[in-house]
Amino acid sequence: MYGLLLEVDLQLKEIQKHCLGDCGKAYVGGLCDKQLGFLMLCDEKKCPYLYKEMDIPIGEFSGKQLFLRKLKEEGIDEGVRIRLDE
Repeated sequence: MYGLLLEVDLQLKEIQKHCLGDCGKAYVGGLCDKQLGFLMLCDEKKCPYLYKEMDIPIGEFSGKQLFLRKLKEEGIDEGVRIRLDE
């Protein structure tokens, strides 16, 4: 399971365009975390719009590990994994 930070300053435009538009596989609703804010949830393992993804889960949701993701912004093409243990 993957969470996308749904904050106006971060990636709201990308979530609206891709997760709710082009792809359409994001879950309507989401999850509200006290520290992170609102997360749009998705279960798509091979996201074509992925820019970064955490290597270590931030927790669990519905029995699945939850990883944070960042979507590509215009002009950014290469995907990157964020390693927290380095």
